Amino acid sequence: MNYKQRLQEMIMSLQKNPNVDILEVKINEGIDEEKLQNLLANHQKKHKIDLPQSFINLYRQINGFKLEWKPKKEMLVEMDGEPEKWNLDTCYTEFFPLQNVLIDTKDEVYWDDEETELKMAFQFYIDYEMEMQGTWLLGTGKKLYLYYIDNQGEDVREIKLDFEIFFELYLASRGFFCWQEAILPKIETLQDINYEVFHAWMPALFTDFKPELFKRPKTSLSKF
Repeated sequence: MNYKQRLQEMIMSLQKNPNVDILEVKINEGIDEEKLQNLLANHQKKHKIDLPQSFINLYRQINGFKLEWKPKKEMLVEMDGEPEKWNLDTCYTEFFPLQNVLIDTKDEVYWDDEETELKMAFQFYIDYEMEMQGTWLLGTGKKLYLYYIDNQGEDVREIKLDFEIFFELYLASRGFFCWQEAILPKIETLQDINYEVFHAWMPALFTDFKPELFKRPKTSLSKF
């Protein structure tokens, strides 16, 4: 995938959209190949595990980026039969530079699976500045898998997608506020407002929105 081109096209469409205000855009240049190989070699030596190739390809083109936007203040969308203004935080995206991604943060993750040990955790994406929330590559064996972590690190859910498909969905969501709730199992005891807001606001903001791309697994998770 040409990550940089696709990202730039998505941002350009946001900039032309009369329904949104862009607050910040910053795209870093890709990592020099020699530096990239040194980072990967050091990572392999330390952790004995490889990063997904599609993930590495992103960093060849873009060494992290930041995007922040919000709906126009005059926008109204029907929620529960009533027109409502936007009352959430901004739609914030930050993909970290690879040097920051490769810092193991497993001690910050609440891992309650008694059958497997969390051996490593690498956060690459944050979607809410105010708390520990975003997407990690977590390792319990010889591979890394995508996980979404929110609620100050206490809710850990696997994203059962490869990285390229994950990024395609990110682009389709435009980095909407907590958009990953639209593809993850519902946590039964938590209020489901982010999911409801996503499906109410996205078609109002974007005429080409494709709701069929954002489907939750049928099984819900219990939280104790």
